[in-house]
Amino acid sequence: MLLGYQRSIAITSRPCQSALYSSIDRSSDQDASEIARASDRFFTMFRTARSSITIVWFSRTIRVVACVAKPWNNGAMPIKDPEKRRDYMRSWRQARTAAGQCWGCQRPAAGGTNRCEECAELVRQQSRERRSKRKVQGQCIICGNDVRTSRSCCADCTARQANRNRRFRDAVLDHYGRECACCGESQVLFLCLDHVENDGAAHRKEHGTGSKFMEWVVKNNYPQGFQVLCWNCNAGKHLNGGICPHLAAIPAVS
Repeated sequence: MLLGYQRSIAITSRPCQSALYSSIDRSSDQDASEIARASDRFFTMFRTARSSITIVWFSRTIRVVACVAKPWNNGAMPIKDPEKRRDYMRSWRQARTAAGQCWGCQRPAAGGTNRCEECAELVRQQSRERRSKRKVQGQCIICGNDVRTSRSCCADCTARQANRNRRFRDAVLDHYGRECACCGESQVLFLCLDHVENDGAAHRKEHGTGSKFMEWVVKNNYPQGFQVLCWNCNAGKHLNGGICPHLAAIPAVS
């Protein structure tokens, strides 16, 4: 038995200190103390808890990825040609839409949309975060290229978006007519789409205004309840209690 002030060959501290504070794994002449055993149990519990947290996080990550799963299973797009890939994705989306399934998963899509509620909220959140980050960095919120002006979009994306909005507007006017249903105005710049039942406020709050509203009309196959009016007749109808002043001035036929 070594004295307290002598050093052991197998340890680097005094025997009395080693017996009290050494770990179980250390090669020592003395048995591990209760403090050492308790310390080892504590760190074992900590490592077990950390492993459990990692497993739970990984399982939840898998579920989130499954919500936005792609139509392929090997993790990589099998088609490398851009044109063929675009055609493949278009046909795949059309098949999902025809089946009433969400684009991100196989659950039923919400009414009037291409995604279920969970996938739609996930996509919206990702889009908001991406746009906010790009705006702070001075990038186009759509493509991510540098923006040299105070606009949020670059010139190419602005022109492309304007052309897209114009196509939706032209499609709506081609279907409902290219002249005012009240006064016969045919100048395209003066025309707009009107809600026949005067329920435009609630409808716009649900589906958006402007180009978003035109896009909704086209994607929902031009529903009933709309007509083309000029801005004067539309404003007059709103201010006159739902009846255009042109029609209010016409005497009723007995």
